[in-house]
Amino acid sequence: MARTDEKAVYGIQPVALRFDQQHRVANDTSKHVALLCGRRAGKTEELCYEAVETLANNQRCHVVFIGLTKSSAREIFFAKLRGLNTVHQWGLKLNEQHMTAIDPISLSTLMVMGSDTREDLDKIRGLERLALLMLDECGQWRPSLIEYVADEAGGPALADLNGRTMLSGTPGRILHGHWYDITTGAVRGWSIHRWTIFENPHVPARQFLAELLATKGWDESNPIYRREYLAEWCTDAASLVFSAFSDKNVAPCRWDSTYATIEAIDFGVVHNTSFVVMGARSTDPYIRTFSSEQERGLAPTQVADKAKQIKTNYGCSRLIGDLGGMGKAHAQEMQLRHHITIEAAEKREKLTSIELANDRFRTGQAVIDPSNTELIQQLRSVQWNEDHSDIAAGQDDDLLHAYIYGNKAIFHRYIAPVERRDDPPEYVRRPIKTPHWYVGLGAR
Repeated sequence: MARTDEKAVYGIQPVALRFDQQHRVANDTSKHVALLCGRRAGKTEELCYEAVETLANNQRCHVVFIGLTKSSAREIFFAKLRGLNTVHQWGLKLNEQHMTAIDPISLSTLMVMGSDTREDLDKIRGLERLALLMLDECGQWRPSLIEYVADEAGGPALADLNGRTMLSGTPGRILHGHWYDITTGAVRGWSIHRWTIFENPHVPARQFLAELLATKGWDESNPIYRREYLAEWCTDAASLVFSAFSDKNVAPCRWDSTYATIEAIDFGVVHNTSFVVMGARSTDPYIRTFSSEQERGLAPTQVADKAKQIKTNYGCSRLIGDLGGMGKAHAQEMQLRHHITIEAAEKREKLTSIELANDRFRTGQAVIDPSNTELIQQLRSVQWNEDHSDIAAGQDDDLLHAYIYGNKAIFHRYIAPVERRDDPPEYVRRPIKTPHWYVGLGAR
């Protein structure tokens, strides 16, 4: 039905177009709604219906849709909206370049964007009369960004119209994060809707999925199938960068002067600047992590002050850091103001560095104090990119870079390797020779 007068008639068409699960979302009056759906479940269509209904029923309001990237938002949501607008003659005025849609009668505006950068997300801070905020593909977002947009950047803008927040997506590859907490009921106040391709009457689900399983050689226990099509949260260990990390690597690490310690730093401007303190001693074969912290927006002087304080607290004999880009400015500040020399981190052969850390986790030779909750969570959750050539972008991984630098530096210079012998069938550690740098640092 084409729109012919100033009344909002969008609601008439979706009533006929929606199936049961979409009707339940439309009739939900909650201000915080989460759609946990499998692929081809009909989620995007429902988001389009929600958007056009909100535009029509509110004068001069804003509706915002945020996808994982600007490109995916264009291909997944804006293209779907364009098609529905044409077929059903809704009359929305679309701007392809800026990805906006304006209702010519209510003068309300839909903005479609990606979460490519934090600066992109901050664009919604200045909006007034925000009636609906939609975040899509939440299973792939950096966990901290979902909470930032929903609670900080977008939340206050909803106040004028007592607007609504809708999060949607498939389960992520890790059982952690704000999206996981919301859809498993750990965060109060969210109305959760879950459905799959089987509830979508417009897709021959059983035939489609049978052909998919046959083509891929999967069975129904495959984690990708369960996550992407059945909307089930499940662990996919093969995607984890530090797959060898486990509970045995978490144990109390009490620092004292018998340890020789290093401080590893990963400098950040947009991202966090991270500090990790690791130590070893001649009386045992373990690499122990005592402290880790990260903070965003630190100026070079603040970084230098914090690094000096950490160095003093733990008696660090060396500082290791990434001296590329802004790292060089930080290193110069430390040298000029505090007479602290920072060594360049070994960044070549990153995959080898990751495998070295995994090997230390596997043998139990790397131990992290349980107080380092953010570092531990990153070790448990960070995933590979598609071809396993690097850590996937868009994750909370700032502490890991500092950890990798420190682990490689302290291991190669100070820690004896572990070798396997046939008899007895267990790891036997070689005697460790006290290194020359350790003399005079309080070893006993």
